[in-house]
Amino acid sequence: MTFLLQKHYAIHRTQVRDSLRSFASGVALTGRLAAACLLLAGFLGVGSATAQAPPTILRLGGGDVALKLDDLTTDATNDYLDIHHYVIGTGDPVNNPSGIPQGGGAAVNTSFLIGGLALVAVDDVDNHKLTISPLATGRFKIALSPDGEAALTKGDDMTNVGQPHEFVIVSANAPMLTMKTGDDSYNQQAKDDRMDITLTPRDDTTFPAFDIIGLFTDPDDVTLTYSAKADTVGRGKADGSDGEAIVTATISSDNKLMISLTDKAKAQDSTDVWLTATDPSGEYARKRYYISTGSPTNPYVKEGLDDVMIREDAANTDIAAIMLAGTADDPAFADEALTAAGTSLDPDTGMDQGDGLRALEIRVAIGDKDATRVAGATDADFTWVTSYMNAEVEGNGGEAPTMTIDPRAAGEVTFTVTATDRGPACPAEDSEGNAYITIKKDNTAQTDLTATGDDAAVKCYAEANSDTTVDADETMDLYKDSKTATTMFKVTIVSKTTPSVTTDAITLKALDSEKGAMGAMTINLEDLNGADSGEPMAFNKHGQSLSYAVTLAKEKTKVGDQEIETDVAIASVEGSMVTVTPIWRAGDITV
Repeated sequence: MTFLLQKHYAIHRTQVRDSLRSFASGVALTGRLAAACLLLAGFLGVGSATAQAPPTILRLGGGDVALKLDDLTTDATNDYLDIHHYVIGTGDPVNNPSGIPQGGGAAVNTSFLIGGLALVAVDDVDNHKLTISPLATGRFKIALSPDGEAALTKGDDMTNVGQPHEFVIVSANAPMLTMKTGDDSYNQQAKDDRMDITLTPRDDTTFPAFDIIGLFTDPDDVTLTYSAKADTVGRGKADGSDGEAIVTATISSDNKLMISLTDKAKAQDSTDVWLTATDPSGEYARKRYYISTGSPTNPYVKEGLDDVMIREDAANTDIAAIMLAGTADDPAFADEALTAAGTSLDPDTGMDQGDGLRALEIRVAIGDKDATRVAGATDADFTWVTSYMNAEVEGNGGEAPTMTIDPRAAGEVTFTVTATDRGPACPAEDSEGNAYITIKKDNTAQTDLTATGDDAAVKCYAEANSDTTVDADETMDLYKDSKTATTMFKVTIVSKTTPSVTTDAITLKALDSEKGAMGAMTINLEDLNGADSGEPMAFNKHGQSLSYAVTLAKEKTKVGDQEIETDVAIASVEGSMVTVTPIWRAGDITV
């Protein structure tokens, strides 16, 4: 067992690391049975696995439901799916009700009853469609297979043919989705009804809350209660048992539905949110929201800046410049190949053509309203003067500005760093195909975005002809697609009497893990090498008497089948003497 005590004091630390982020897509359900069960559930996408598809709701008097089963098999030897069995409640399964011969062939029964609950018609022309007609309220399940005779159930659980799909038939007095057409086509409309919503991790994570009153109606005009549930997304297992919640769906007290991505969401994931309206008798109707996730495009904070602590008597040679670049990145730059030289706009993309990728503009703001800004040699160079520090900024608004702190007295301030992707200066063209150009203040066209003064580009204009005189009323702002990412860090100036760390390190201390040789470790923070002289010390006192405290990090250990964080040692302090005593457990190896 080894314990490591390390002194650490840094005026500033900047880490710039490449960020490799892969967006794993949602796991697509494979196999004919899974695909068919999804279709029966009314699913139109296959981006995500769920533990069990919600039941399909059919309404008495709501007409038939047609279910297409073609193009769902990946097995070249089977070009259609059969009904393997149906089951009502806890009864025995009725296998191969359509009478398909083993190995395939024409169905013996082109239609059959599921008890007294529903009539199922099989389209035997190409066996690619089922039509279900509800007859009475109740529940039943249907399971599909490439062969209605092969691999029949090995037990009542029917586990060898996958998860049967459940159908619920509700009465004509149950709640229903608000539809514009008559009841005779209600069930087909309800099966196909869905609202598509696209959310994007980091960029656009929440769909605006919307009122759910009016989405449902009830023939009895009763008060409905609402609930919302989001399906999980499987990450590898076919049954979705490893599913993660990529969205949350909540209903507010004023009956508004809010759908938001969680931190588990990945680009190209997809799932469903089900909004259910239930009447006092327990019958219900449901609306489907299909949630898909896109790939983030906005700039983002890649590596936040560390807080900085500086002594008021620190020498200028000890103060490093704070590097503001590298705090943010922008995925929009990754695939953007700008190879043309010069500064003119690319007519195809509307982007500034340069010798490389576009770069983020980095700007820093001080959180002290009383700070005085003193101009430097350029607009990008200046100094904030306060009672406790001077903060000198160089290159503000460029790709890699820096800031240097000159301490004056004890105090602290928070700085805000904003990284901006200005986006294309102008769109490539308008809705009518007219190419956009940039115009100057005098409404004449030009393309040099580096021009200043009266020649600076100030607007975008969709040019309809070769005339360079443009109408200012037909313009839009430059860089209308600008997006930003923001982070903050704190600079603290501590007094000259504040303790400081010496240059003498506390060395690695090891304890023998052999039985009989285990014991405590002691360190004298005012006499690290054990000499009577009391040197070296861990801290400079600066004329003050010091008291000490030690914190030991918890370590992860297995308890049963769970990994938990727990103490592995006890630290005690007496004067300047620190004693660390390990907590020994059978089989533990830790640091």
